[in-house]
Amino acid sequence: MLIATFTALYFLLGGSGNSIDTLFTDLSKPVKQAIADKDQREAILDLSEALEGELKDNEKAWESQLKALEAIQDDYTSNPSDFEAKAIHLEQLLGERHRDVLATRSKMKALMSEAEWDAVFAER
Repeated sequence: MLIATFTALYFLLGGSGNSIDTLFTDLSKPVKQAIADKDQREAILDLSEALEGELKDNEKAWESQLKALEAIQDDYTSNPSDFEAKAIHLEQLLGERHRDVLATRSKMKALMSEAEWDAVFAER
């Protein structure tokens, strides 16, 4: 029952490590191939690396909250409001994750032409 609960929460809240996360990280090779200007390349790669750090931090917080949720589930004296509070926090972490990805996307898009964008993300 416990595993089913966590699995359901994972999928209902979107889980972590979504494939959208990886669209804007580990861009070194395609950016180096598609972007001629060194400063522009560095700015784009800096954004990608910063996002990767934010996603790792979010993942750590997600795992911590999931463990806390498990502890609440295991505690006979816990009540639904305890469980709901942790589930809400997990949902907030997922929202932060998506906002970070979208903000990075907007910043990257502002640094690239349409042709550059297409070249960087052609393989993704």
